[in-house]
Amino acid sequence: MQLSTSLRRLSVFLIGCLILVAGRTAKAQTFFETQFSHKGVSYVGLFIFYDDNDAIMRLKYTRGLKGYTVAEFECKGETFTLSDGTNGYFLDGQNGRKVYPEVVSGFTAYNFIFYKDRNGNLGTPYVVDDITWRQSNSTADLQEVTYWREVDPSEKFTPQYVYNFFDKGEELYNIMLSLNPSNHLADHDSGSGGGGTSTAGEPALPTDDKWAVVMSKGVSYGDEIMRNDHEWPDSWVASNTASGYAITEIAYGAQNYVVTMAKGTGYRDQTHKSFADWPSGWIQSQWNQRKYLTSVTYGNGKWSLVTSGGTRFTDQEIITDQHFPLRDVSRLKVQGYYITNLAYGPDKWVVVMSKGVEYPSQIWSVRDEYPQEWIDTKTGQGYAVTEMMFGDEEWVTVMSKGTGYTQTFEGVGPYPKDFIVKQQQQGYRITQLVYSGGPGMYYGQVQNTQETNTIYTGNSRLHLIMVANTRVSDIGASCENDKNKVVREFENISDALGIPLEQHLVIEDRYSKEILMQTIRTINANKNDIIVFIYTGHGFRWQNQVSEYPMIDLTYSNYQQVDEETSMNLDEVHDLLIKKGARLTLVLGDCCNSSVGRSSRAGASSLASRPNERSRMDRLRTLFLEMEGHIIAAAAQPDETACGNAQTGGYFLNSFFSALHKETSYLYEEEPSWNAIFERTMENAAYKTQRLDGCSPQHGIFKSAVPE
Repeated sequence: MQLSTSLRRLSVFLIGCLILVAGRTAKAQTFFETQFSHKGVSYVGLFIFYDDNDAIMRLKYTRGLKGYTVAEFECKGETFTLSDGTNGYFLDGQNGRKVYPEVVSGFTAYNFIFYKDRNGNLGTPYVVDDITWRQSNSTADLQEVTYWREVDPSEKFTPQYVYNFFDKGEELYNIMLSLNPSNHLADHDSGSGGGGTSTAGEPALPTDDKWAVVMSKGVSYGDEIMRNDHEWPDSWVASNTASGYAITEIAYGAQNYVVTMAKGTGYRDQTHKSFADWPSGWIQSQWNQRKYLTSVTYGNGKWSLVTSGGTRFTDQEIITDQHFPLRDVSRLKVQGYYITNLAYGPDKWVVVMSKGVEYPSQIWSVRDEYPQEWIDTKTGQGYAVTEMMFGDEEWVTVMSKGTGYTQTFEGVGPYPKDFIVKQQQQGYRITQLVYSGGPGMYYGQVQNTQETNTIYTGNSRLHLIMVANTRVSDIGASCENDKNKVVREFENISDALGIPLEQHLVIEDRYSKEILMQTIRTINANKNDIIVFIYTGHGFRWQNQVSEYPMIDLTYSNYQQVDEETSMNLDEVHDLLIKKGARLTLVLGDCCNSSVGRSSRAGASSLASRPNERSRMDRLRTLFLEMEGHIIAAAAQPDETACGNAQTGGYFLNSFFSALHKETSYLYEEEPSWNAIFERTMENAAYKTQRLDGCSPQHGIFKSAVPE
């Protein structure tokens, strides 16, 4: 293969200094397919791009008698400029391993090198394995891939295609399938007598194996219809309510609400609301109107509740607990209450118990497996299933006597569309629909254009203190970029969580220690609030300083003297803020931590963090609304500088938001963790700065008091 002149020069360039330039190559969470051959073996790869520091490649190949193999390696990306001005993009493959037929180490990762044309578009890449590149660093070992093209998951991700790269036992297998509507059910509405019809554009349910349904004959319901959607189907519910239907059952699973409505229920004046936090006050207001809870579910980061008039209930009590509250249920049962609703959310069981409905006997079972044998036994004794829920890896089933129901069941398996339609034709109606993949969290949240109905209940506020030295001559532009990025990110987080954001900006003519101290004093936090403090500017340390965290420089001119009246230790800020008593406090400083006289904060530019386009609401909620403690973090260890640029801001803050985006990504499978976010922040910032001209690598430092 004839190599271009510019490509030959690449080997010289990569041996020497790597100069990074600002630019974009791919949006967040995009997919690419590639094919190439190496040493007689043909490889087909699926590349999952999150951002420059978070991408993976899955490669499938067949090698003689060793058969079909799938390997995986991580990728870190960097843009570059050659001495002749040619721009490009380098994907550094790392940490290779085989993942099928078994997980073993020892796979050599591959590197990919792209060039940009005059319009800034990336061309077809060249590929070289990691060992060869490290040993020879010669362009003679580079070869052009056969193709590299973006993949549309909504069209490409069939079960046959995804199975090429992911085993069916992997969580990502189902996640990938959920991105393609053609994998799912063709019909979305089902009605009694087989009257269901497909609705154009309606999201479909994945064909996973985590659904269970209980159908009952003997209920008073007439015609029954169903609808599923990624968001609550407001217009559909409203339209059918006007036609005499009422909500009888709601469930959430695999990114979908499933809403069942029927005629002849006796319910009237129904209200549906969704809340980010459990809405005790709103529920009490409904009780005051003689409207009681008839359906509850958790999904998409929200509690969805339906209250109804016209029930038989005369009173209700609600028990919430991390584990199923056997003792409290027994206590209320003695007082004449019966279980009428079960729900499970993030580490919380919700048990609704009501008076006014009386059963001769009500029993319950808490088991690790779906309790079909127990159900069969109790059905023979005259009991019927009146409530069922899966949560905390347990099945809770409530059975009651005196219902008059005849029941049929479909245990855990694919969404039982055909079973439901067949039983509806026989006069059965849905009384329980349960998803056992988790409390509306298993698959994450898909992006859609519908407005959410999250309502703030007054339990949490987000206080953002942004201190940015935007006026200083040398790094002001970089700090301005940081400030804009931080404000935009936390506005998005506030909107997503449905909680108020209180912004406190110490910038421009308000940039001083006096204003900062006044700002800290004005923070009035309650015990469920979140405080985030972020500083971007110059930093330093005194020669006799004890604290390992930097001093923040609160001067905005080179002609101002730096002393104790114009500086403050990041540790001191941390101590003052945790005394405010908020549930979660984060203190971040993107600044140098070197001795006085070495506070320059400069460097060449790099790729900006990518926006999170498919963030998982449940993971975001866990991090900000369910964790407690405090963290202090700085961009540089003692005697290190911190780097940034005018185009994208500081590498530390870019790396922080990159790590936060990954932690809330639907592709990420580990439990949400602030410690993991900051460990990844330090690693990514060090990687980005290890070859910067004029800046030594910054390794950062953080201290966490957030329990895992």
